[in-house]
Amino acid sequence: MTNTCGSGSSHVTAFAAGSGDLIYEGSPLNIDNTGSSENMSTLWIASIAQREIQGATNVAVSTSDTSSTGTATSTTYTPSITGSASQKPYYNLGPRFRIMARITSATSTLQLRAVVTSTWGRLMYNGSWVTPGTATPTLIDLGSYDMTLPAIEAGNGLVTISIYARSTSGTATCTITAVEVLQYYTFAVLKYATGIVRIFVRSYVQATDGAITRPAVANITPVLFTNTGIGLPWTSAGTPPSYFVGASLWVAWINTSNVQNTAATISNITALHAPQFKTLRGTT
Repeated sequence: MTNTCGSGSSHVTAFAAGSGDLIYEGSPLNIDNTGSSENMSTLWIASIAQREIQGATNVAVSTSDTSSTGTATSTTYTPSITGSASQKPYYNLGPRFRIMARITSATSTLQLRAVVTSTWGRLMYNGSWVTPGTATPTLIDLGSYDMTLPAIEAGNGLVTISIYARSTSGTATCTITAVEVLQYYTFAVLKYATGIVRIFVRSYVQATDGAITRPAVANITPVLFTNTGIGLPWTSAGTPPSYFVGASLWVAWINTSNVQNTAATISNITALHAPQFKTLRGTT
């Protein structure tokens, strides 16, 4: 998978057909990053239903506003994905969405946040301020919003995403080159100060670990970890990917210089799904 978040499709791949009773609820998945052409300081990884790259690109941002609210940038985004047409048995998850933005040429004083409103003008999400930093290009996570209520009240689930900017001192500038909206089931991030060589997600124990290939316990919570070794600090948050029928694996990262490269950087990722059954176990 290449690191083209915001501009391509090779950082998204559909899961193959799975089996078992829990494929609509989230079933065990093991993921190995078996090799990368660069180390990572931040990795985002998700199970998604769909995603959409927004059309307004290369939006120039400049502000001297230092207020708590900031100033709206010159464009808004209106995703057409709503989740209303894809509500299979994922009812316990709800349609959740993530906003990822690719930024270039940011000054050190710049901060950005996302504000989401429904078709009826209701405030759905008022994001926290994010500091992109001066690395270019870089990728930032502007947070997530839930679409259950607006989908019911307006009948279409459409929203407007506005990105606000402010400065911590003087004039702050950047260019927003792309915004990508994900409809996700699970979303996780792993950060490591001096670079991640490999990433692992574990929901079940494999035969190579000296165990049977099917999990012995239902609904094991996935664990996201790395081989950094003792004494090398790293943090993780969110819910690592699980298998859902019809879902895709989505991956993006920034390197140890906080730069988000594109097709020049590649990670080889292997995902293995273990069928799981609520009653008697199957044979596959």
